[in-house]
Amino acid sequence: MTISKFGTNGRDSLFIENFADTFDLKILHENYWTTSYLSIHPEFGVKDRSGHSWALWGGPGTDGANTLQADSLRLEFTMDNIAFYWAEGVPYFSCVCKQIAVKQ
Repeated sequence: MTISKFGTNGRDSLFIENFADTFDLKILHENYWTTSYLSIHPEFGVKDRSGHSWALWGGPGTDGANTLQADSLRLEFTMDNIAFYWAEGVPYFSCVCKQIAVKQ
C-alpha cells in the first residue's frame, strides 16, 4: 500500500494505492483538519482494480484504529460484495478486516 498526497487549493487529499490489496482510493483530507484519522467514508458500488463492485467503509477510529500513530496505521474496515456477487458472477466475500500499515 502506498499513500501519497494530491490536490490543490487547500484540498490536501490522499491517494491510496493497493488498499487491502484490492482498491486504489482517493480520500479527502482538508489541510486545516487537525486529526490524523483516515476517514474511509461508506462507498457503495466502489470498483476494485478488476472492475468488480463492493461496499466499503472504514471503522469509527475508536481505540486508535484508522489513525496514524508514530510510523504505523492500524486499519479497520469492512468490505462486502453481497449486493453484487451474483450479478457479477464472483464468489461472495465479506470481511471485517484489520491490517497494519507501517511507514518505510
